[in-house]
Amino acid sequence: MGFFSRSKSNKSADNNKSSQQEQVAPGQVSETDRAKRVVVNVMPKPEILDPQGKAVSASLRRLGYEGLSVRQGKRFEIEVEGEITDERLEQIRHAAETLLANTVIEKFDVTVEMA
Repeated sequence: MGFFSRSKSNKSADNNKSSQQEQVAPGQVSETDRAKRVVVNVMPKPEILDPQGKAVSASLRRLGYEGLSVRQGKRFEIEVEGEITDERLEQIRHAAETLLANTVIEKFDVTVEMA
């Protein structure tokens, strides 16, 4: 697999600019160019009725789409400034548990996306 270089400039102690090379595979995004996002997906628990999902499933059947079953949930995209640390993820999990999801009837998962 080939690599191409992307230059990024750093100031040296004497204010001369030097170029530091970062190797990136074709089709890949460098670490410095990636936006950091944490996604919280919230879904009804399996034992909980999902009237919105049932309504969408019924509409799909009326439109000729057979054999599809829908459960409707929520997706929260959280942009994170700085590093995504274990402590930051724990804060987001706590926010999901206390604010974003009703844990009596919903389950949630937290994932990190690099955009």
